[in-house]
Amino acid sequence: MVTKEASSKIAGYNFQFQRALYRLFSSETPETIVGIETDDDVVEITRDANGLVQIVFEQDKHSVQDSGHPFQDSSKNLWHTMHIWLDSMDSVRQKYQSVSYCLVTNKEVPTRAFATRLGAAKDKSEIDECIKEIRLRAADAKSEGAASIKAVAEFSDEHLYFLIENLKLMDEFAIASGAAPREATIELFQLPLDLLHKGSDIYTSIFGLLVDNCQTAWVNKQQVWIDKAAYTNRLHSEIAAHRMKRFVDRPLMSTSYQKLLNKNGNDHLFLRQLQRLGVDNKVCDHALSHYWGFYAERVHLQAEGSVLLTDWNDRDEQLHQRWQIIGDNVMLEADSSVNEEVLDKKVLAKTLDPNYLAKLGLNDTNNTYFTTGNYHDLANQPEHTCFVHWHSSFAPKKNDGENK
Repeated sequence: MVTKEASSKIAGYNFQFQRALYRLFSSETPETIVGIETDDDVVEITRDANGLVQIVFEQDKHSVQDSGHPFQDSSKNLWHTMHIWLDSMDSVRQKYQSVSYCLVTNKEVPTRAFATRLGAAKDKSEIDECIKEIRLRAADAKSEGAASIKAVAEFSDEHLYFLIENLKLMDEFAIASGAAPREATIELFQLPLDLLHKGSDIYTSIFGLLVDNCQTAWVNKQQVWIDKAAYTNRLHSEIAAHRMKRFVDRPLMSTSYQKLLNKNGNDHLFLRQLQRLGVDNKVCDHALSHYWGFYAERVHLQAEGSVLLTDWNDRDEQLHQRWQIIGDNVMLEADSSVNEEVLDKKVLAKTLDPNYLAKLGLNDTNNTYFTTGNYHDLANQPEHTCFVHWHSSFAPKKNDGENK
């Protein structure tokens, strides 16, 4: 049974992962890396066009409570975080030219809260007033977080000033639109209209990749730093995969082959070749349905413009070369006394092996008809440079020049 405390922790870790992905995809520079559980819950390091290296420390606090917020005035969440940031400030400032600190929560933090005033203080008088209040709170602190408040107050005015000047409170998910990080990140994907309904699936896949990468790194006691280019590449791969999954070789019954089958006759060169070989009528019927299934799907894909013409040509060439190799191998293995039509049937059977599914471009295909139908289409076009034949009598006749 999952306890309330455990479910709250899991939600908190998910929030970190979601925030990390949001930072990655919302970054305006390609030279961005994001750390998870490194120097903070989430850390973003970027290098801008001028070579300026910036670091952002983000402390994420997710709450499942109906009321309240994680950065209460005397809470450890607030003061312990500030203490950690102050403690590492000198070394961080030596390493990075720009440093920012963020307190992030999914809850709304009221304007009267000290965390809100810390995040809003930007001019000298406001910052000085916050420093004064820190020292007053430390003097009167008696709560559970008193030790952390006093530890913060021990730092110099200069340290406190720098922290407050560069600190932001980001509540209500820290997204300008008010959306949760997951939905905001999906918007940042800028998916084409035809894939908007797949946004959740694509996000889940990328989120899963992040979790897997974190798990692998942590098991090996390594820090997790994710690279923007790597996850952007994964996004593009997901878009391509979902788009092609939608278009490339749908199941035969999803195509309009039956309409074509009913509308058009069956006087096809590839069928005449099969009948010459004495192929059973049932097999010929299947061949005809595969031919029209492939034809219908190719027309569909060409209308969508989802497949390049070169991909179709390359596929025809690949199928033709494979058929030639099969024919050569059958001839090499055959006894000289074997009837030519027996050899033709062997070539036919090996060529139309249902386990062979030819790719289309870089995309795998999943249905037998989309390969066998393509072969029958080639066997239907004697003028095609990739013409294949099922019966030897239909082989192109060699001219005198070719015999010399």
